[in-house]
Amino acid sequence: MKKFYSEVSVNKINRGMEFTVTLDKTPFKTPDKKLLVLPSFGLAEEIANEWRIQEEIIKIQEMPMTQIAITAVDIVANDIESYRDKILSYAETDLICYQAESPLSLITLQNSLWQPLVDWASDVLDSQLVVTSGVIPVKQPVEAIKALSNNLIKRDLFDLAALGLATMASGSLIVALALSRGFINADEAFKVCSVDERWQIKEWGTDKESENNQKKINKDLVSASRFFDLYYNS
Repeated sequence: MKKFYSEVSVNKINRGMEFTVTLDKTPFKTPDKKLLVLPSFGLAEEIANEWRIQEEIIKIQEMPMTQIAITAVDIVANDIESYRDKILSYAETDLICYQAESPLSLITLQNSLWQPLVDWASDVLDSQLVVTSGVIPVKQPVEAIKALSNNLIKRDLFDLAALGLATMASGSLIVALALSRGFINADEAFKVCSVDERWQIKEWGTDKESENNQKKINKDLVSASRFFDLYYNS
């Protein structure tokens, strides 16, 4: 849509504990007509900047913080329990738990990037996941899934929205949780979840569709990482 405003600002509400973004002094509302109330000034300012830099045509696809915040308010908040369950379901077939059966070079590469995350999940999240070879699903321990569920229950709708983006982009709840905790950064998260693709490119080359898919995954992980940083540290 065409740009319809000239001034963007951030305003404090609720005794300065929460913030809104205003377009020409009108508080921004989501597509579902909900007021976008943000939990930190840094996040609100980043979203405001996304709207400030828009030119004649508003390009929502270039506004990742706005998109995640809208997801939180319009989707996650509508049924937060279902959204948590959707994210949690990735743990049952988490990327880092399914190593290749061959060749050795790929197995070695996977293990070097994935095992530290498996260990981190055990040590920090109290979730001891079963790692297997091949693609046949294995049942994860009830206690491991319960520990991850308890972790998700502690997170609010904004945290979950960013976590959902990272989980679905990487195919791994553990990667997303590690990203949110700062155990890995966006570049490291992308390397973890693109091991197979990068190995295949080295062996056989690539194609345009695969390149575009990898670019989108990387973009989503960078966006989620930035959202976590603004959410936790501003």
